[in-house]
Amino acid sequence: MRKNKLITKEELSELSGIKIKEIIKYVKADILSYEKEDEKLNRFYNKKKASNRLKEIKRLEEEGHDLSKIKEYFKPSYEEEMKDLLKN
Repeated sequence: MRKNKLITKEELSELSGIKIKEIIKYVKADILSYEKEDEKLNRFYNKKKASNRLKEIKRLEEEGHDLSKIKEYFKPSYEEEMKDLLKN
């Protein structure tokens, strides 16, 4: 099984063409998540998942959606939440 590559926000910014400031804004808005945080509070993102999420966020923004609508778009459905609860 291959490990998912973790990258910093700087690497994610370079890879995606999205400014670090925007990446931080998306994390604070709870529409982009990181996989790991180290003792120095550096955050690491799954390269593939974060890149795909940023593409989707940018697409939704280009369609004219604001952050609150985008957050709603990514919100898990009731069924998904229940499945997660029952797993634990």
